[in-house]
Amino acid sequence: MLVEVPEIEQLISDVAALREEIADLRQAVRPVKSWYTLVEACALKGVTFNTIKNNRHLQPARGHGERVGKRIRFPAAVVHSWALKTDEELEHEIVRKKSA
Repeated sequence: MLVEVPEIEQLISDVAALREEIADLRQAVRPVKSWYTLVEACALKGVTFNTIKNNRHLQPARGHGERVGKRIRFPAAVVHSWALKTDEELEHEIVRKKSA
């Protein structure tokens, strides 16, 4: 038997609303950049640079960036979409593309 407590239900909905607001604020605070190096992209995603550096399939655009200046850089749109994906999702994309 499930007992619903109105105060807890209200707290749950308030927490969900706060999470959405925090996500919107993070999006608004994100610095506006056109290009990211791999170091900057890893910092944005919160992953270890050495792990990503050694696994090209885990890099943004699978490691196919563009040379801007002296370094390989990745467009901001690619980095932002990459930062939202998990490693499992990235590996699943590779398997799916190989089988196609």
